[in-house]
Amino acid sequence: MDVVPEPMAELVHRAAATTPAYPGDLATVRRRWRTRRRRRGAALTGGLVALVALTGGAVPLLHGRAGTPADGPPAVVPGASSPAPTPERAAAQRLVISGTEWFVPDGSDRPKVGLAAVPAAELRLDGSVVPYRVPEGFELGAALPDGRLVGLVRRDVARPRSAGANTDKVAIDLVLVEPGGRERRWHLQAPRERVGVVGADDRTVYLVRPAGLVARDLSTGVEKVVLRSSVVGSDLLGPDARVTGGRIAVRSEATRTVCLIDVYDLAGRERRGRVETGPGCLFVLSPDGRSLAAVHRTPANIREQRLGIWDVATGKQLADVPVGTVTRDPATAGMVYGLAWDDDRTARAVWAQVPPGADRVYQVPEVMRIVSASTQ
Repeated sequence: MDVVPEPMAELVHRAAATTPAYPGDLATVRRRWRTRRRRRGAALTGGLVALVALTGGAVPLLHGRAGTPADGPPAVVPGASSPAPTPERAAAQRLVISGTEWFVPDGSDRPKVGLAAVPAAELRLDGSVVPYRVPEGFELGAALPDGRLVGLVRRDVARPRSAGANTDKVAIDLVLVEPGGRERRWHLQAPRERVGVVGADDRTVYLVRPAGLVARDLSTGVEKVVLRSSVVGSDLLGPDARVTGGRIAVRSEATRTVCLIDVYDLAGRERRGRVETGPGCLFVLSPDGRSLAAVHRTPANIREQRLGIWDVATGKQLADVPVGTVTRDPATAGMVYGLAWDDDRTARAVWAQVPPGADRVYQVPEVMRIVSASTQ
């Protein structure tokens, strides 16, 4: 019984030869994979040949294995996190809005209508507003490119009761605020000395003192006089000067009808130009220092606010757009909360105004309007 009859063995061998292979057999799987790889390689080679023929050889060189372009996007694996979105283009100057509270007088002790204070908040290019955590009494001086803010905090200020009151107790601190709220402080003021912040970069903060413009190293605290008040011909004050791009813009004259702004090089201490705007100007130099943007009132209508751009070298006005109107009614009066350059050609201003019929206190982002001017 252990011997299989020869006719039966022959029939079994014939049946096995005609039966198709099991699809899950390892040898069969490998054989099919090699066949398909050869076919894909042949198809890709033929396609490249045809493409070269059609384009006259103007085809970028592909590196890597056939069927996988080296510069193509990576394959998305199920369950894996998607690539991070492309970050928004950063503005050349950070537009930080800041201002004190403003309420409409209503004859009562409790304010009902007005605008809430904005210690410091950044307005992004997409229109979003990011608030900053700053110390109480923080006065914004400048926004650094790396996200930090620098300003002043006045503390223990003694209110003089008479002309001969002692004012030596006035203390002013220079405060550097990081995005997370962490801060560094330096005591600045000597008795009876005025001081202001007019600009800053990653390593230096620019102060105005009685001697003139002073550059203070943020790492060492060492100060150096960059431009003396005697060169400018006037006493520099915080709101009257701004440092940008190696230049300083100084408001040398301000009257009811005109505002004159002189621009000096910090290195050569030479005047590079003069710009004439309307009264009440709030100004800032472009990143390259060649243009000046200012929100100002028009001499014909002192309530009308406009945003203009001027060429520093020639004094020629390059752009002029309306911003807002300060009405006679205090319930709808508006004001500028920030001004900065997106690039060397475009400047933005933030205007906030209480809407007609208001019956509450508004946050500035609720009612603000962004106005742009460009030389393009």
